[in-house]
Amino acid sequence: DIMPMLVDPGNIRYKVTPKFDRFSGVVEAANAWLRVNIGYAVWKCETVERKVDPGASGKPPIVELEKMTIHHSTHGFNVFVRGLRLWLVRKMDHNPPQQLGLYNVVPDKLNLDWSTASAGHFMLDDPFYHTPGSKLAGLCTYDSMKDTIEKLNVQLKISPLPGTILNVESAMMKSFEFSPEFRVDPDSTTYTSEHKLK
Repeated sequence: DIMPMLVDPGNIRYKVTPKFDRFSGVVEAANAWLRVNIGYAVWKCETVERKVDPGASGKPPIVELEKMTIHHSTHGFNVFVRGLRLWLVRKMDHNPPQQLGLYNVVPDKLNLDWSTASAGHFMLDDPFYHTPGSKLAGLCTYDSMKDTIEKLNVQLKISPLPGTILNVESAMMKSFEFSPEFRVDPDSTTYTSEHKLK
């Protein structure tokens, strides 16, 4: 497993998210490892998600690599990071070191103008939705998986990928969006989860 480098430790105890390197940096770290370890090749690869431990007081946070269970704090601030897992085999040839590439596909975003002119068609107990003519700006959805794959196939016919595809993965990107300007960043490696007692 190759995890992103810590850029800024933040302070998890005070809900300041640590910053980690981009996922493209993780792929480059994997390529650097392959250039040094020329006797190995990547059979397949996948993203892995790990929880970030706050670490001891005054120490940087720690990515929990070996634990098989994850504790989600009931009323705390949880930080998670994405890395890359390589499944390796011994090379049987003398070709140059294998190098990995990454191709991200994000469904196209569809911004909807949603009006509740029907006076409470949705969420009848909420006064905001009960107001005739009230409008929510920034309600968003995305292309379906089918539409996304169709667009990808068209793009790949125009610009084929070099090399051999080792893995295709649908990675869930956690985000909280209410703004039409929001864009999913597939190169991001960090997300947070906060649980509050009611």
